[in-house]
Amino acid sequence: MNNKFRMLATNVRTGFQDKTLLKAFSKLATGTATAQIIGMLSIPILTRLYSVEAYGIQAVYNSLVSVIATFVAGKYEMAIVLPKKRLDSLCLVYISLIISFCGCSIIGVIMLVAKEELAILLNLVELKDWLLWLPITILFNMTYTIVYNFMNREKHYKIMAIAGIMMSLVNLFIAVLYALLYPNDNKGLLYSLTFSQLVPTIWMIFIRRDFIQICTLVKIKEQALKYLDFPKYLIIGQTVNSFSLQLPILLLSKLATPEATGLFSMANRALGIPSRLIGASVQNVYLKEANDEYLTNGRCIKTYINSFIILSCASVILFGIILFISPVIIPVVLGEGWCGTVLYCQCLSFVFALQLIYSPLSCTSRIAGKQRVDMMFQFFRVGLVFLMMIGVYHLFETDISLIAGYGMAMFFLYSLGLYFSYTWSKGEKVGGVL
Repeated sequence: MNNKFRMLATNVRTGFQDKTLLKAFSKLATGTATAQIIGMLSIPILTRLYSVEAYGIQAVYNSLVSVIATFVAGKYEMAIVLPKKRLDSLCLVYISLIISFCGCSIIGVIMLVAKEELAILLNLVELKDWLLWLPITILFNMTYTIVYNFMNREKHYKIMAIAGIMMSLVNLFIAVLYALLYPNDNKGLLYSLTFSQLVPTIWMIFIRRDFIQICTLVKIKEQALKYLDFPKYLIIGQTVNSFSLQLPILLLSKLATPEATGLFSMANRALGIPSRLIGASVQNVYLKEANDEYLTNGRCIKTYINSFIILSCASVILFGIILFISPVIIPVVLGEGWCGTVLYCQCLSFVFALQLIYSPLSCTSRIAGKQRVDMMFQFFRVGLVFLMMIGVYHLFETDISLIAGYGMAMFFLYSLGLYFSYTWSKGEKVGGVL
């Protein structure tokens, strides 16, 4: 037992002594945190310039962008960090851009023909004027993601951090300027969403233009075939994953009160802040560092353990604080009408604490080439969340029982996911099969 404690202590020290990882984490985390803070501080300004209806239209529009962007590049953008050679990675950049352009062109034709029908289908007629911009917004969104992933591949973490901050600043600037020039027009939110992604993309390309190389069609085809598992398995898996993320809201709106849906949404938003501030930055660094180790050694257990320790410490500290201060802070920040959010936050704190650890490490499946298993896992996730929420609700028939069912399902899924990713990081198969 003493040997195990000594080994654990050694691993903890090693995790915090790995200066390469910590330095990279801190760069991206600082940039992400700054961008998030700018976004949060801008809310009181923008809500005084734009109506509730304008934000409603933007929310629906943003949902369309998010869903379509999941598959429009064929998921090749997720493979950009994996090749050992820069030229191979650039081929994947070009593949992603070509597929995105073709996909957005098709979407543009569809919007020209069916924008009014789609607006009626979504029960939001005001949306039809926005829909012609949909392919442009998606194209700019994907171009930013593709270039950002290539910067990650090249370990330009400072550039990535600045790009995130730049996006938040441009978004705020365009939205405020447009509202001042055209007070009765809500399209400032549309233009800010669209062009806030274009500006940092152009800047990243300009600052690292020396990396641009020409790839032959033969080389591009070779890389497209090599990473064919990404479109084959990840498109379906990621779509199912997006649906599973929306499933709790859908079930709450169907079975519970509107108040319960609002409280869950706010709790989900608040508890997700640590993952947005820390998890996304850690994942970008972990994906590159772990992939380098995996290519060299056929395993990435060292990077996995070090990242797990850093994430675990951050999770325990952050959610420990949230668990105890939420009853005091939430009524002050959100107002007395949102006091019910406290109970939801307390129920879900343990789930989000585990999510902060699991989410960055979940990309081990990509590194180990387990896209097919990941797709199966996403289907399992949808089924389990649905059954647990419905099952617990029928036992107790209260709003909070739905949340409890969701929390139990997600805690189990994150635990199972950590076991899978840990096994793959050792270069082994789960149960000798997966």
